[in-house]
Amino acid sequence: MHQKTAEHEQTRVLLTIKNGKVIFIRHVHDDELVGTLSTFLFIAEKAGYDVIAPADEDEE
Repeated sequence: MHQKTAEHEQTRVLLTIKNGKVIFIRHVHDDELVGTLSTFLFIAEKAGYDVIAPADEDEE
C-alpha cells in the first residue's frame, strides 16, 4: 500500500531542542533574517551605519 505525501508550502522554522526533544518551534517569516549579533553588526556597517557601544558610566 502506497500512501501519498501531502503537499504544502515551503516554510522556515527555528527549533529549540533540549535533551534531544523539540521544546519550542517558531516560524520565520519571509521578511525576517536569522543570524548572530556579529552578522547583524556586519550588515549594519555595510549599509553605512556606525555601530558604537555606549560609554561606561564610570568614565563620564
